[in-house]
Amino acid sequence: MDENKEWFCPNCGTKNTGNFCVSCGAKAPEQVAQPQAEPEVQQATQTSSQPVQQTAEPQMKPGKMNAMAIVGFVFSFFIGLLGLIFSCVASGQIKRARAQGIDEKGKGFTTAGIIISIISMIWQIIWIITAIAAAIGAVISQID
Repeated sequence: MDENKEWFCPNCGTKNTGNFCVSCGAKAPEQVAQPQAEPEVQQATQTSSQPVQQTAEPQMKPGKMNAMAIVGFVFSFFIGLLGLIFSCVASGQIKRARAQGIDEKGKGFTTAGIIISIISMIWQIIWIITAIAAAIGAVISQID
């Protein structure tokens, strides 16, 4: 396969140039893996001496913001588990949309929501353990 030939993974929607997807490891589709004729390159000269080259590339349809990504991001600050669930579901929706050629927005919100949710849940666990330890310490001090 020509290393410069770009293709989109049908599983995860990632843009690739080799025989395998760099994200999920899926093999390139057969029509991409087989050597093909190079796409026609159109050159148009402008007033400058530099020619402009245009190649045929797959165009992503513009998409809208994924609402679940925003909900997951907001919940990540207050209810870590819900934030993590909504952010992970939104991430999957965005990947599926991109695999279908729709450029859905919100990937940054999902990544931030997942990270903040994990940090929030760790903070909540530490806070609960500290509260339990303080309660046990108070009970033990009253027994003595």
